[in-house]
Amino acid sequence: GLVRPGETVAALITGNGLKDVAAGGRAVTMPEPIPPTLDALRRRAAAGAS
Repeated sequence: GLVRPGETVAALITGNGLKDVAAGGRAVTMPEPIPPTLDALRRRAAAGAS
């Protein structure tokens, strides 16, 4: 239909990505694995998450 002058229109926007979890996974890259030690974790944290 047509929207007449003076009428109110509401739009429901649902494209936030929460429904397509796989798309979110494709949008990021996985970080390189580190050894399971506190020293490795500290080095990674000090260097940043890249």
